[in-house]
Amino acid sequence: MPALWLVREVAGDLRVRGADGPVLIGRAHAAVVATTVLGDVRVDEAVHGPLHLDSASGQIEVGLSDTAAPRLEVTTEAGNVYRSLDTFQTVPRAEAVAVWARTVSGDIVVRRCLPS
Repeated sequence: MPALWLVREVAGDLRVRGADGPVLIGRAHAAVVATTVLGDVRVDEAVHGPLHLDSASGQIEVGLSDTAAPRLEVTTEAGNVYRSLDTFQTVPRAEAVAVWARTVSGDIVVRRCLPS
C-alpha cells in the first residue's frame, strides 16, 4: 500500500522523501524539499519558499498565496505545464517564492491558492 505524506502547515524547513505515494502539504511558510518516485506532490498554499518539488511519475501542483510573486523553473518530459499567474507582478526579489518543480511523467500546475 502506498504511503501518504500529509503535512498541514510548515513553519520551519521541511525535507520529505517518499518512494511510493503522494506528498501533500497544506501551507508552507518556509523552505520545502519534497521528492517521490511514484506519486503526486501538492502544496496548497506557498507563502514563502523556496520550493524544490520532484516526482518521477506524478503530477506536481503548487498554489501561491496572493502576496507571493513567483519565480519559476519547471520542467516535465512527458506532461504539460499549466500556470495561471500574473507574470508581471513586481515585488522585491527577497519576497518572491522560488519554485523548482520537475517531473518525468506528469503535469505541473502553478496557480494562486484556492480561497478557503
